[in-house]
Amino acid sequence: MPLKRLPPPRLSIGTRPAFVPEVTDQDTSTPHTIKYPHWQREFEAALREGDLQSLRQRVDAAEAALFLRSQALVGSAQGHAEQQAISDAIRTLRAIQREKLGYPDWNKR
Repeated sequence: MPLKRLPPPRLSIGTRPAFVPEVTDQDTSTPHTIKYPHWQREFEAALREGDLQSLRQRVDAAEAALFLRSQALVGSAQGHAEQQAISDAIRTLRAIQREKLGYPDWNKR
């Protein structure tokens, strides 16, 4: 059975992280600033992905990039703002996993 192609995500999970520009249906070729190059591209690719199989792969890649960067920032006096952005991005990925990929909500009691 072929995989269903989804429309571009319109997440109803709250506000998007501040460092992420608004995702629209239109293809915009205007580049925006990449504030966190170690992981932001992978994260934004996951936000834009519409194909379920590709979405799973993009979310996995974004999680890996976020984990590696978070580990690199451990013990760093700088990077507080990036650590907060990483936390926001992880929450967003968890919502995508629950709402679009059918993962269980481990926080429910």
